[in-house]
Amino acid sequence: MPRCSVVLIGLAALASVTGVQATNCAANSYLRMNGAYNSGTPTANAVECVACPTSAAGVSMTTPSPVTGGYGDDAAPRYAAAIAKGVAASAVDNTILTFCSVPAGHFLSGAVVDSDTSSASPGAITICAATSIVTAVATTITGATAVQTDAVQCVTASACSADEYLQLNGLYNSGTSTANAAACTACPAGMTAAAGSTVTLTSAQKTLITTGVAASAVDNNLVTFCNVPAGSWLSTAVTSAASAGSPGAVSSCSRDLFSTTSPLVTITGATSVQTAAAQCTKVSLCAAGEYLESNGGYEAAVTPFLATPNVLVCTACPGSMTSKVGTSQGTLNGDGAAAIVATSANNNLMTFCDVQDNAYLSTAVTATSPGASLDCGATYTDRILSGTVITGPTAVQVQAVKCVAIGAAGADGADGADGADGADGTAGTAGTAGTAGTAGTAGAAGASVASPAAPLSTITAAVFGAVVPAILILV
Repeated sequence: MPRCSVVLIGLAALASVTGVQATNCAANSYLRMNGAYNSGTPTANAVECVACPTSAAGVSMTTPSPVTGGYGDDAAPRYAAAIAKGVAASAVDNTILTFCSVPAGHFLSGAVVDSDTSSASPGAITICAATSIVTAVATTITGATAVQTDAVQCVTASACSADEYLQLNGLYNSGTSTANAAACTACPAGMTAAAGSTVTLTSAQKTLITTGVAASAVDNNLVTFCNVPAGSWLSTAVTSAASAGSPGAVSSCSRDLFSTTSPLVTITGATSVQTAAAQCTKVSLCAAGEYLESNGGYEAAVTPFLATPNVLVCTACPGSMTSKVGTSQGTLNGDGAAAIVATSANNNLMTFCDVQDNAYLSTAVTATSPGASLDCGATYTDRILSGTVITGPTAVQVQAVKCVAIGAAGADGADGADGADGADGTAGTAGTAGTAGTAGTAGAAGASVASPAAPLSTITAAVFGAVVPAILILV
């Protein structure tokens, strides 16, 4: 290959891998190498976005929307190695980097081929032949995938709308050659169901359909079911049998006897009737800072009056004790139901109050009393101490143990010993020279004395008289 070709291809690779050539594929488009390599031009493979294939009816295969630096962005690190390899390749490269998925109601009629050659393919889709009753769930494609068939894929989900259930209609009639058929029916008032296309049918459910349609007898089996929403209870049983099938029915929970409600119940098969007392006492409706208890208000029947039952009520937590909002405390046990149906006064607690931070339980919690708490106080803590979560009867806490008293300050320690003498200081600098003195006054002339030989003293005086003044003047 000519040297200039190598340089051009290398520059193209660098531009793609470093994100200079940014390619963010739109939704329902996929990212691939374009296979444009040509050694004669020279041209390197490059990354590109291509629209996902569509069905004959114009429905597109699907992809998520791109995310900068992530899915569908060729500058994202996850694609760097594959892009660099494709750009530097000395052959056609059609590697698929992101894939198109199959939407609900369709099956994969063309295989997905994951290859770096020209045989790479995102696949193809076809709409299910019959989608009024059963259909296909969406299929997420992440790599090479074999062809699906209508017969298998298009019975993987119910085609019923939200709040409908799928049931065999029991219309078999040998005289008119009428077969059973699966049909969508609206859920009874107050019951709910997810859209069928969002739920994959089990093997057992698919068998119910194929067996029921082929049966030479009436078949009324339910294939999918309706659920009991929160705030309701199942007042009519759910049945599913060839001879008869019913989705059941619900009634709303009453607030007359309860400060509670019921949780959602997902129905997946035949289910017995529930009772209001049992089901509608499973979730507390008390506010934060309240606890749920039975009021102990039972009174026996006295003609002509009926018995007065215990009632579940919300009561404020004592003092500074606290509690979470009732609906966040999960599903309760059966104590509430037991209190409602009791034939004697019942004052039991169903939920409890907690001890707040920097406090201790000063009065015990019992089955019928929430207890009480007191603050630790400034003499017991100088930091935040965790509170106590109460879930049932709890003994009194000891203040000194729970709160951890702060110790008194210790006495001052003795004075420390004197330190060692410091090292000698450095020598001071020399002083400056003194000022020169003034010349002395000249002495008087000595008397002239004749002497053959002047005494030493005379000679000395004469010398000093003449020399010393001269020296002083010079100085």
